[in-house]
Amino acid sequence: MTWFYINFTEIDLCARTDEIFVREFFNLLRLQNHREKLGLYKLIFHLDEGAVFYISTPKAISQQVKSVLDNFSASEVSCPNLNALELILGKNDILVQS
Repeated sequence: MTWFYINFTEIDLCARTDEIFVREFFNLLRLQNHREKLGLYKLIFHLDEGAVFYISTPKAISQQVKSVLDNFSASEVSCPNLNALELILGKNDILVQS
Protein backbone atom coordinates (compact mmCIF):
# COMPACT_ATOMS: atom_id res chain seq x y z
CA MET A 1 0.00 0.00 0.00
CA THR A 2 1.25 3.47 -0.89
CA TRP A 3 0.14 6.59 1.01
CA PHE A 4 0.10 10.19 -0.17
CA TYR A 5 -0.31 13.36 1.89
CA ILE A 6 -1.96 16.46 0.41
CA ASN A 7 -1.98 19.78 2.24
CA PHE A 8 -4.23 22.66 1.18
CA THR A 9 -3.58 26.15 2.53
CA GLU A 10 -6.27 28.71 3.28
CA ILE A 11 -5.53 30.30 -0.10
CA ASP A 12 -6.09 26.91 -1.78
CA LEU A 13 -9.39 26.52 0.05
CA CYS A 14 -10.56 29.98 -1.02
CA ALA A 15 -9.67 29.10 -4.62
CA ARG A 16 -11.55 25.79 -4.15
CA THR A 17 -8.49 23.81 -5.14
CA ASP A 18 -9.49 21.13 -2.65
CA GLU A 19 -12.83 20.68 -4.44
CA ILE A 20 -11.02 20.29 -7.77
CA PHE A 21 -8.80 17.67 -6.18
CA VAL A 22 -11.75 15.71 -4.76
CA ARG A 23 -13.47 15.76 -8.18
CA GLU A 24 -10.32 14.47 -9.88
CA PHE A 25 -9.94 11.76 -7.25
CA PHE A 26 -13.58 10.77 -7.72
CA ASN A 27 -13.04 10.46 -11.48
CA LEU A 28 -9.97 8.31 -10.87
CA LEU A 29 -11.94 6.15 -8.46
CA ARG A 30 -14.69 5.58 -11.04
CA LEU A 31 -12.18 4.43 -13.66
CA GLN A 32 -10.17 2.02 -11.50
CA ASN A 33 -10.47 -1.73 -11.18
CA HIS A 34 -8.90 -1.56 -7.70
CA ARG A 35 -11.63 0.51 -6.04
CA GLU A 36 -11.70 -1.70 -2.98
CA LYS A 37 -8.23 -0.50 -1.98
CA LEU A 38 -8.25 3.10 -3.18
CA GLY A 39 -9.30 5.53 -0.47
CA LEU A 40 -9.42 9.26 0.23
CA TYR A 41 -9.20 10.24 3.89
CA LYS A 42 -9.40 13.45 5.87
CA LEU A 43 -8.24 14.18 9.38
CA ILE A 44 -10.98 13.70 11.97
CA PHE A 45 -10.03 16.96 13.67
CA HIS A 46 -10.19 20.51 12.29
CA LEU A 47 -7.07 22.49 11.44
CA ASP A 48 -7.03 26.25 12.02
CA GLU A 49 -5.36 26.89 8.69
CA GLY A 50 -5.98 24.73 5.66
CA ALA A 51 -6.96 21.11 5.18
CA VAL A 52 -5.13 17.80 4.96
CA PHE A 53 -6.06 14.71 2.96
CA TYR A 54 -4.46 11.28 2.68
CA ILE A 55 -4.80 8.78 -0.14
CA SER A 56 -4.19 5.06 0.16
CA THR A 57 -3.54 3.21 -3.07
CA PRO A 58 -2.31 -0.21 -4.11
CA LYS A 59 1.24 -0.11 -5.43
CA ALA A 60 -0.06 -1.40 -8.79
CA ILE A 61 -1.83 1.90 -9.54
CA SER A 62 0.28 4.35 -7.54
CA GLN A 63 1.69 5.86 -10.75
CA GLN A 64 -1.83 6.69 -11.96
CA VAL A 65 -2.59 8.30 -8.61
CA LYS A 66 0.66 10.28 -8.81
CA SER A 67 -0.42 11.65 -12.20
CA VAL A 68 -3.62 13.01 -10.59
CA LEU A 69 -1.57 14.50 -7.76
CA ASP A 70 0.88 16.30 -10.08
CA ASN A 71 -1.31 19.41 -10.00
CA PHE A 72 -1.36 19.53 -6.19
CA SER A 73 1.08 19.83 -3.31
CA ALA A 74 1.35 16.12 -2.49
CA SER A 75 4.05 13.84 -1.18
CA GLU A 76 4.43 10.12 -0.59
CA VAL A 77 4.45 9.21 3.11
CA SER A 78 4.55 6.17 5.33
CA CYS A 79 1.28 4.88 6.77
CA PRO A 80 -0.29 7.69 8.86
CA ASN A 81 -2.00 7.30 12.22
CA LEU A 82 -5.19 5.56 11.12
CA ASN A 83 -7.01 6.59 14.31
CA ALA A 84 -6.84 10.21 13.14
CA LEU A 85 -8.40 9.55 9.71
CA GLU A 86 -11.92 9.32 8.34
CA LEU A 87 -12.63 7.64 4.99
CA ILE A 88 -14.55 10.03 2.75
CA LEU A 89 -14.32 8.38 -0.68
CA GLY A 90 -13.60 4.84 -1.75
CA LYS A 91 -13.98 1.43 -0.21
CA ASN A 92 -11.13 0.60 2.05
CA ASP A 93 -10.96 -1.97 4.80
CA ILE A 94 -7.73 -0.59 6.31
CA LEU A 95 -9.55 1.24 9.09
CA VAL A 96 -11.66 -1.76 10.13
CA GLN A 97 -8.84 -4.29 10.40
CA SER A 98 -8.15 -5.51 13.93
